[in-house]
Amino acid sequence: MPAKQVGELCGRCRTLDAALTVRAEPLCRECFANYVRTKVVKRMEAFRTRHSVPGQQRKLLLPISFGVSSTTLLYVLDRYLQSQVAKTGRTGFVLHVLYVVDPFATRNEALERLEAVKACFPNHEFSDISLADFFARANPEMPSDRESHRNDMENNSLKLESLLHALPSATSRADVLSMLRTRAIAQFAKDS
Repeated sequence: MPAKQVGELCGRCRTLDAALTVRAEPLCRECFANYVRTKVVKRMEAFRTRHSVPGQQRKLLLPISFGVSSTTLLYVLDRYLQSQVAKTGRTGFVLHVLYVVDPFATRNEALERLEAVKACFPNHEFSDISLADFFARANPEMPSDRESHRNDMENNSLKLESLLHALPSATSRADVLSMLRTRAIAQFAKDS
């Protein structure tokens, strides 16, 4: 929500102009960023370094879609881990970032985007899984050509696309894709 008055000062730092209003308090961009980070850090209490054994950190799986929400959460968690290292020399958890490749996206384009994110956040482990391949593994009764990995990937994509196109509406397609993504992420977590 925009600040109520042009030129209004931030209610926290009282030095910069307010960029927006949160809960009736005008905030500048930097104070808003701190506000968001604080909200996430409060929820991460169980993953503080005092609750972890050195060398036996828990692994958190963060699925990303390259959207605003998941990318912002990756940024906030990365900053949180950096602050833990600066304060204690260790972290309370390690972060594993997972991207589920959409069946309608070109794999090369998706992997280029993932490589760009990896370059920005080099301290984390990254993986990607194909939703079409997950779908094929989840439906073993569907025949699969095993001659080459490329043919296999193309066949899996065609099978998933034909299923999605057979659905009666865009809403049902979105629902099925969402359920498949959730199941693929859960299976990846179990397998890791």
